[in-house]
Formats: sequence, structure tokens, C-alpha cells
Amino acid sequence: AEKVPLFTATIVDQLVACGRAGIRKFLVDLRKNPALIADDSPLVFMRDRITMADALDDAIPINPADGFCPRIEIRPGGAVVFVGVPSTLGASYFHISDELQGAVDGRPTGRMCFDCVPRGLDKSLVVAYLLQREVMKRNRGMALGDQPSGNDEGLTRWHEGGIPFVAVAERAAMVPDNLRTTHVTALSNEHASAA
Repeated sequence: AEKVPLFTATIVDQLVACGRAGIRKFLVDLRKNPALIADDSPLVFMRDRITMADALDDAIPINPADGFCPRIEIRPGGAVVFVGVPSTLGASYFHISDELQGAVDGRPTGRMCFDCVPRGLDKSLVVAYLLQREVMKRNRGMALGDQPSGNDEGLTRWHEGGIPFVAVAERAAMVPDNLRTTHVTALSNEHASAA
């Protein structure tokens, strides 16, 4: 298999700047329109963070030990994650520059993350690896994911190839048309994943 190049320090620095700008813009918009986060959302606490919209760069921390939100995580192995913008809105706030498009794949993940990983590095590679080493067999397992149009997209590519994908997304709007019949709606994504 072809190796995917990891991010250079320059790319990481550019992504951190992108993340901070997007988080700040979201906080400015949230100050203007608190309804961007529903009253019953687990992310409603972000309304208390709107003062950070005017703060300096270091107010949006990198890898804080306490898990403060919003934040930027630089993960070993090549991912930069922006945390604090609802994933349903992330693509509106985080714009990967044209210069980085060939190196970076940015996608919404979970409830409030936007993952930036080296282009070509996705969950499909794990499935291919397991199949190649016969640890996994087609038609003997399934894949679950809460972001079939986001970070779980790599798993959905196997749906027609003997590894069915079950969408456990919070809302049907998050599930592509070709996977709507696999969307579990009777349980939350946490409960459906555990089932």
C-alpha cells in the first residue's frame, strides 16, 4: 500500500490559524444568533464562550490538558482537530485553503469537531488492511458511523462491497440518500453504536 505523507510543521501551523479563525467566526455568529445552538443541545454551553470571539489567538488553546472547549487538538500521527463548532455547521466555518487542498482532507466529525487529516488517510484504509490480512471477511461484519458524509465516509465505500454500513447519525439530513434505509433512528447515536 502507498504511504500517505503526514503533515509538515508548516501545514499544521496553517491549519491552526484556519481553526482559530473558524472558531472565532462561529462565536461571532453565535453572539448574533444564539439559536445556532438549540436550547436542548448538549452544546448549549458554547453560548457562554461568545466572549472568546474577540480574544487573542492563544485564548483558543491547543491541546489543553483539561479538555477546554473550544480548542484545537494536534494529534500524534497527523490529525489537526477543531473542537467547538457543531459538526453540522463546521464546513461553513472551516475553509481549507486552495494551497492545502491537495494535502488536507477536512471533514466534520462527532458532535462538535472538524478533523483535518492527510489526504488519502481515512477509515477505508483500515478496512482494506483488515481484509488483506484476513482479519476481517466480507459479509461477516458491518460498519457503524455517525458521520457518513464526514469522517466515516471511508467506511461507507464498503457498503456495497460486503461490509454493510449502518448510519447512527443524529439526524436523517446527515445521511446520504443511498444510506437512508440503513439509518437507525430509534436510538441515539451513542446507544445505537453500543447496541
